[in-house]
Amino acid sequence: VIGTRKVSFIYYMTDPEEEWSPAEGGALELYSSEASTGQPMSVPTKELLPLADSLAIFLVEPGVSYHAVREVRGDRARVSLQGWLHAPSLEQTLNYQKRGLATLQQILETRNGAGSNKVNAVNGAIEVGEVTQDDFKVLSKWISPAYLDPEQLEAVRKQFEESSYAVL
Repeated sequence: VIGTRKVSFIYYMTDPEEEWSPAEGGALELYSSEASTGQPMSVPTKELLPLADSLAIFLVEPGVSYHAVREVRGDRARVSLQGWLHAPSLEQTLNYQKRGLATLQQILETRNGAGSNKVNAVNGAIEVGEVTQDDFKVLSKWISPAYLDPEQLEAVRKQFEESSYAVL
């Protein structure tokens, strides 16, 4: 549930041999809220470049705190691992009583009309190709070879599929 998110994290795995520049885009933008409307300000209060081996951690409050990522304008990949830490329940989140759109269901109901639980589906599947030796060579700059082992990848996939998390 979107509404139980408390902390967001992004670990950047960009190329450690080449410093990321602002001209390449890809910066994490953090926005303050307008006091009167609760809407995000038009200009970010902070921008963080995706520097190699860095970790961004920030508080999140759906419908209250805002962030975005600038478009990547270079040829390099903005490789990162991101996720959230959740509160045990929606009631244990900051400003729960004041929240308008705190859950995915509430957001979808607003978009699709009151009382509707329908989600607009995209027809077709995303096809993922096999990981090549070249892919492994590139990934091994940032990821331990143990985690690139096909059997280990399958074990992580199964754990995540069954429990919605994986411990590496």
